[in-house]
Amino acid sequence: MSLIFSFILDGIILKYAPYSLFTVLIFIFLPRDNLKKYYIISFLIGLLYDFLYANILFYNSFIFLTIAYFINFYFKKFRYNFINILYLSIMLIIYYYTFSFLILSLIKYISFE
Repeated sequence: MSLIFSFILDGIILKYAPYSLFTVLIFIFLPRDNLKKYYIISFLIGLLYDFLYANILFYNSFIFLTIAYFINFYFKKFRYNFINILYLSIMLIIYYYTFSFLILSLIKYISFE
């Protein structure tokens, strides 16, 4: 339910602000007991995000899937507490924007002219 709410909230905020990452950060709080289901959900949410907000097929799907892998790896190494969640959130935001910039630059979707 929180994933759907964050997805809708992203859509509302994107109308008024140039960026929003509620959907990316909500992956931290999704249960990871069934990893296959967790990865499938992250990929499908990324695909839906692509269709509704990005207009680039499989772009956010790939990014959301790598974020899900990174979150799972991170919490295997570190405890689940407030400081680690805050640190992970900052890392995910930096990763999302850096990776987005690199991919969009490589495929010449954004120009520097």
